[in-house]
Amino acid sequence: MTPTFRHADSCDMANVSRFYEHVWQETYLSLMDVRELSSWRARRDWRALPAGEGTVVVAEHNGQLVGFGACGPTRDGELGTFGEIYAVHVARQFRSRGIGSALMGRMAREFAKRDVADVGLWVFHRNVTAVVFARSLGAVVTGSRDDEQGAGNTELALIWPKASDLALFDDGQHRPMQHPPGRSLGMMPLAPCISSSK
Repeated sequence: MTPTFRHADSCDMANVSRFYEHVWQETYLSLMDVRELSSWRARRDWRALPAGEGTVVVAEHNGQLVGFGACGPTRDGELGTFGEIYAVHVARQFRSRGIGSALMGRMAREFAKRDVADVGLWVFHRNVTAVVFARSLGAVVTGSRDDEQGAGNTELALIWPKASDLALFDDGQHRPMQHPPGRSLGMMPLAPCISSSK
């Protein structure tokens, strides 16, 4: 299977939004209850792209949308980076095929075009798969924050101090690191935390 990657345009956005809703619920319904999910999602929606500054990259296979990533300038100072990955989602049946890492690499290339040195993302602490994925691409856990509603939905800050390191993955060849930099998984505060896309 060889997916194609391209920048989304305005005609793609309705399809990307439907895809996002499906994959988001598929991922997070098992991690939090429905009321908590809708409240949390509304505050972390990737579609709140900074005007004219965000980029959406789509992955397609045989004309079908199988994944997308959204990125742009950091939306708040808490992350501590200039660039932010707002979302990266791949359809469940297409995971573990290098699509997610290729999307991450292509978004990193977008940051390189804008001379953005460092990149980060917020990941819901209960989404261990997303944390392990980001760390396998070299992300470092640099902190955490609690949900402003006090519902116990902690997010972890995952950072690539050099966005150029993440850009190495744009060929779709997921090459997990044996020992990602920063804290080991055993030291990560997984017990009340992990999610994805601020």
